[in-house]
Amino acid sequence: MEHIGISTSALAGVYDDKAFPPSQAIPNALVLSQTTVSKPIEGDAATLRVPYISTDSAAAIVAEGEEIEKGGAQFSVLDIRTRKVAVIETITNETYSESEVRRMLTDSMTQAITDKADAVFLQNTATDAASNGAPVGIFNTEGAIDGGTITTALDPIVTALGQVAANGGSPSAIILNHATWSQLLLLKFKDGRPMIEPSVADSPTPMLYGIPIVINKMAPANALAIIDRTDIISAVGAVTLSGSDQRYFDSDAYAIRGTFRSGWGVIHSNRLAIVHTEEAE
Repeated sequence: MEHIGISTSALAGVYDDKAFPPSQAIPNALVLSQTTVSKPIEGDAATLRVPYISTDSAAAIVAEGEEIEKGGAQFSVLDIRTRKVAVIETITNETYSESEVRRMLTDSMTQAITDKADAVFLQNTATDAASNGAPVGIFNTEGAIDGGTITTALDPIVTALGQVAANGGSPSAIILNHATWSQLLLLKFKDGRPMIEPSVADSPTPMLYGIPIVINKMAPANALAIIDRTDIISAVGAVTLSGSDQRYFDSDAYAIRGTFRSGWGVIHSNRLAIVHTEEAE
């Protein structure tokens, strides 16, 4: 088994290492940028147990000499299991000899890994989770705030932001796809002015009510998620790319395999809000 190099926009060149930090190989994956990353674990059976405070401690004013009562903090444990995203491709040995072709193929494979990881992170259903073992996606988290539906104004987003904060969260991002973002940009006041200023739409890093907008093609249609990344704990492994000329020896071909392991869990589901938009006609 030979370990091949990987070249992505986040890496300066081609390296001969087997494993690459996910923050370098797939820096845009949401499980990295929109969660609090804990330590990595390997294997489907392994579980990362993350202790957290489910009920915060409460302080009180106490007179001199009086007994100090307990604050009432309660501890819980979040169990996180990971699942592997993988892809394999074959190319002829003649093609493999071209370094630019290898670069394009490995770029394509790392993008495929990113897309699949994002799709599962955002949209994995409870039914999917039961069959593929991956955690439930953020948009399908049980107990998340139902922020209602946006029709003619952005009020549901404002209300949902307030609810997340009231539950102890600090909204860190609004995640949605390009089409849903377009729906919001089309909202107008009665006098025809856009509710979202053009300067916001034109910005490479748009923000709404001070919260960063994260546009991702794997987000579901007609919905957006307001998250607190400190409440989403993840475990991720390295991105590995390996190559072999053994399996397809009789075809004079070369196989390239890419893998990435990740898992996550939400500590307080009521610090996550889902807001819907009306389906486009």
